[in-house]
Amino acid sequence: MNASPAHERGQKKESMASKKHDRVRIEELRAKLIALPESPNGATKGYNLFSQYCYQNSELVEFSLSSPGQVAALWKALSDIERQRFNEEAVINLARAAEYDEWAHAVGYTSMCEINRDRGFSGKKKLHIPTSLRPARKLSVFLTFVKAKVASGEVSYLKGLAAAMQQASKIWRQLTPSQKAVYSAQWAANHEEIPAESSQT
Repeated sequence: MNASPAHERGQKKESMASKKHDRVRIEELRAKLIALPESPNGATKGYNLFSQYCYQNSELVEFSLSSPGQVAALWKALSDIERQRFNEEAVINLARAAEYDEWAHAVGYTSMCEINRDRGFSGKKKLHIPTSLRPARKLSVFLTFVKAKVASGEVSYLKGLAAAMQQASKIWRQLTPSQKAVYSAQWAANHEEIPAESSQT
């Protein structure tokens, strides 16, 4: 039995409405993704960062992928200064990850699953994200301060990276503007200009 003209018109309208909804959804996702910065890539713990280094430079460190237990032995063989270098880099990764999470939540994402879902929905084409649209790295001066305090022993990793960041943040908030300016100058020594915002909240 053939469908009535009215029924066919109803189906066409429903199909058109569905396609329009899909187009709107795609455009909304693309708008979000254009402003979406690249997710930070890097371990947030010194040992894990060192493990990545071993896998990426297996020949250099004479590391065998079939013997992952070698990572622990190599880590223990490092000097305190060498381990501190990986821990400092992990602190930077941790801060960048926290900064990225804060930005993602501000624009409406609640999890990396949602971000990955939307990236997949938009297709495999990698969108160019202008630097001006990426979140500002407000932690640069603060991280310069953290590294200095770790080097001096005033901030310790013994209770973990999160505790170290909290400890450093507490000290940072007690500094005077002139004391913070010292770290701004240190940061500027490796950058083209001193950032407008040099306080950590």
